[in-house]
Amino acid sequence: MLCAITLTKAELVHNSKTNSLKVLKDSYTQFRAVGQGFRDDALQEDLTQVQIDVKIKSQSQDLTSQNKGSIPKQPFDLFVFTSTTDYECYIRGITMLDQRLAVECEFLKDSDLSHFNITEFSYDNDKFLNKAKQYQEFFFVIDNTDFPLFTDKSKMLESVHPAIDQNQIFRGRMLEDPHQERQDVLINVEFNTTFAASEEYYTMVFVLASFTCVLLILFGYIVCKYKKHKKMYAVLAEERRKHREELIKKKSEFFKRSLDEIDRLNDDKDERKQSLKDPKPKANIFDY
Repeated sequence: MLCAITLTKAELVHNSKTNSLKVLKDSYTQFRAVGQGFRDDALQEDLTQVQIDVKIKSQSQDLTSQNKGSIPKQPFDLFVFTSTTDYECYIRGITMLDQRLAVECEFLKDSDLSHFNITEFSYDNDKFLNKAKQYQEFFFVIDNTDFPLFTDKSKMLESVHPAIDQNQIFRGRMLEDPHQERQDVLINVEFNTTFAASEEYYTMVFVLASFTCVLLILFGYIVCKYKKHKKMYAVLAEERRKHREELIKKKSEFFKRSLDEIDRLNDDKDERKQSLKDPKPKANIFDY
């Protein structure tokens, strides 16, 4: 017997899109992802979880109406802040740009938090909120400025994480290449929030379903065995009934023969007795 278990995930997805968001040259924009589930009983019981999926893409700009032709996708920098300290350091660095003062920030050493000279970015977190994390806050900053500034190039190369391509960061910020001047960036942002059952919930459901399936298989096996034995018992009972009837018939015939024989013997005995009581008359030898 084959028992197939199919679990259909119940999900609620909230989709938010922002198209053609313009980030001007020497400016930045940001959006915040905050999750709070302190009063969510299902979350606290580890039955549900919240997932987020963020997609950010640069798009080309059609300026034919202004007799300027079209502008291809422009690169941008993106920073993901999960720490207040990192975010405050970024704000200080942006503030100091007008004075061309460098600010050293630790998050620039982390290639997971700092993304330079990109045209698209995606981020997904399957456990944005769960029983263990009932509050999370993310800042996604789309940067189109000259941040970060450093006092000299060698110091920057030493401080930035090796996984980050150094050439991408410089791309004209230190006036090394004046031909790579920044331009306005047109951005599409898509943000999906998914409310779904947790993995622990599906594990529990799978275990219960498997246990129920095993019980059903066992019950079906017992029923089949019961029917099989019942059929075998019915056959044996029928054979015993026929055998018993045959024995009774044989015994009846035996008793009948025995009674007939007894009756015959009794009749012969009575005849002998009767013959003794009535003797035959003697024959006269002179009678002719």
